[in-house]
Amino acid sequence: MASLPQPVKLYYTTPVFRYERPQAGRLREHHQFGYEAIGDADPSLDAEVIEMAWHFFKSLGITELKLQLNSIGCRKCRPNTLRL
Repeated sequence: MASLPQPVKLYYTTPVFRYERPQAGRLREHHQFGYEAIGDADPSLDAEVIEMAWHFFKSLGITELKLQLNSIGCRKCRPNTLRL
């Protein structure tokens, strides 16, 4: 991937299997999908991935969406955070 133009943007869709005994009402196999952008530390790339997911869920007709973001801060402010 290092020889590809950066950032590399990939998506996947794949079957996923539970190896333990599934709980009642759960299936052993389900499908999972995702989108990855690798090779650039620019925060706008993260925003692009979030926006793509937002538009995807809206296109499915989901109207009760709520976005919650979490951050560990920047390199300057991170050392000053309270460590428990």
